[in-house]
Amino acid sequence: MLYNIDMFERLGLEEPTTWAEFLAVGDALKASGVYAFANGTKDGWTNETMFGAVAPTFYGGTDFFDEITAGETDFTDPRFTAALERMVALRPYLADDYVGVGYTDMQTLFAFEQAGMMIAGSYELGNMASLNPLLRVGSFAVPADDAATPSYVSFYVDGSYGINAASPNQEAALRFIEFLASQEYGQMFSDTLQQISAVPGTAPTSPALAGMVEMMNTQGTPYLMLTAFRFGQPSGSTLLQNEMQAVMGGPKTVDEAVANIQRGVAEWFEGFQ
Repeated sequence: MLYNIDMFERLGLEEPTTWAEFLAVGDALKASGVYAFANGTKDGWTNETMFGAVAPTFYGGTDFFDEITAGETDFTDPRFTAALERMVALRPYLADDYVGVGYTDMQTLFAFEQAGMMIAGSYELGNMASLNPLLRVGSFAVPADDAATPSYVSFYVDGSYGINAASPNQEAALRFIEFLASQEYGQMFSDTLQQISAVPGTAPTSPALAGMVEMMNTQGTPYLMLTAFRFGQPSGSTLLQNEMQAVMGGPKTVDEAVANIQRGVAEWFEGFQ
């Protein structure tokens, strides 16, 4: 959960430690005349982003991930349904006419301080810096019902480098790949783009990014659909995105969405067969 530090300070708000406090922050932001969240549901993939931020705390993070990938449970598990219900509970806090609010709209609303929070990933830090260099961004994990229950953030690897096997410049391409794997480039990547570098020995110089890396290391859990259920047809990601888009916009129910997700993934995932 990304948030506007200056806006929180002006309103006397703090990072919430419980779900009730989280909703109270949303209420306070709305009362101040801005949207609580910049998010909309027009672009299907942003619904999966919302899932990645909200759901893990309520389905149980890595324990649930391990169980479902081993075929010990499936998507009809009450924990999964309960997690989707938490997404639905956030509808009153989204931007007006959120079903028509797309990704670039979300970025604009947050960057130009028309919303106090945005459900998004670490990749937005560089985007926000280019849109509004004065914007100070903080982040926190969506909290559980009580402060003693662990909260989680989803993480995954997105992006890689390779050499075209048909390239006539194999040696030069390999040298370039080696540079991309160097600590020098890794640090440049992190500093310039405000992105997490995979190169060992690099460390974020951005306080905002450093905070996200700390959360990833201490509260991280695999991004469920993307890391485990995207490799067959229909993919878990496509099912989740489309089904939750229909739920968030109505009138489809969470139970109907869960049934469709389970039925679709079971067509190819051996753990459900």
